[in-house]
This record gives sequence, structure tokens and C-alpha cells, in this order.
Amino acid sequence: MGREEAAGLLRAGVIERSGRIKSSEEVSNNLSVRIKEEARGDLGANSFVLYRGSGGEVTLTQRDIRSLQTAKAAIRAGVSVLMRKAGVGPADVERVHLAGAFGANIDKVSLAEIGVLDPGWLPVTEFAGDAALKGVEMVIGSRDSKAEAERIAGEATYLSLSGSALFEGEFIANMDF
Repeated sequence: MGREEAAGLLRAGVIERSGRIKSSEEVSNNLSVRIKEEARGDLGANSFVLYRGSGGEVTLTQRDIRSLQTAKAAIRAGVSVLMRKAGVGPADVERVHLAGAFGANIDKVSLAEIGVLDPGWLPVTEFAGDAALKGVEMVIGSRDSKAEAERIAGEATYLSLSGSALFEGEFIANMDF
């Protein structure tokens, strides 16, 4: 499920900040016809049809939205705890590198709209693509790069977030978009 789709549906009023996909009656624009409603449980099982064709539909489900919120909350909670432990605030961040799937062809404005990125970080956010592969290529191709990687690894500090009350509080605080 794409972060960009969720950001667009937030802007269009199809998804609430809480992550709930609204019913078609609650949406006052032409996107309401793409909402599928099935009453299941407290949240219902609303979904949004992204594509409809002869071979079927591609939908964005309530479960998809909750999965995105969980991932976003974990990322933001981790960043918040790390920054607090380092004694820095959002304004102190000079550069943000997005790597892996998050660093490949994703609109950083959409990431800020759903809360993955602090909006103030947009001008300093760079996409690194497959940084792990690039790092391996650098280390294999250069003794100096390998020595630099080993130096950085030696200076790195491990911070366990598992079971941290601070992480759990930040996680809950960052669930909404």
C-alpha cells in the first residue's frame, strides 16, 4: 500500500487522521463512489477502490491503512527516542537519508503529510536508494572505504527500543496521521 495514496486520500477527506476510511455518505466528493462498505466489527471494513478493471479490483483496505500507521508510528517513535537520547530536536537535524523501499521513488511531501517525516526536514531529505548494496560495493572496492566503515561501526552506540516505556509512549502518540 502506497504512502502517496494514503496522503492523497487524507487530503481528499476519504481517510480521517485516525486512519479510519470514511463511509461513502461521509465523503462529499466524487471519490465517495470508490468506497466499498462492509460492516465487520467496530471499525467496519471499508475499503477504497484504487483500480477497477475487467480482471478485478485493487483496493486499499482498512487493514492496509492500519499497517501503514503501525509502520509510521514505529519509525517516528524510534527517531524521537534516538533524538531525545542524543539531546537534539527536529530543528537540529541537518540531513535525512531515506534508504531501502522508503528511499526509492517515494514523494517526501507525502511522507510528511502522513507523519513519517517532520515537515521541517523536507529541504534536507535525500533519497539513498539501496544504501546497503551501495555500502557493500564501496567496501569491496576500496580498503579506505572498508576502514572508514569499521571506524564508524566502532563509534556507533546500540540503543534497544524493545520494552522501552519511552518508545511505547511515542509509538502510541504517533499512530494518527
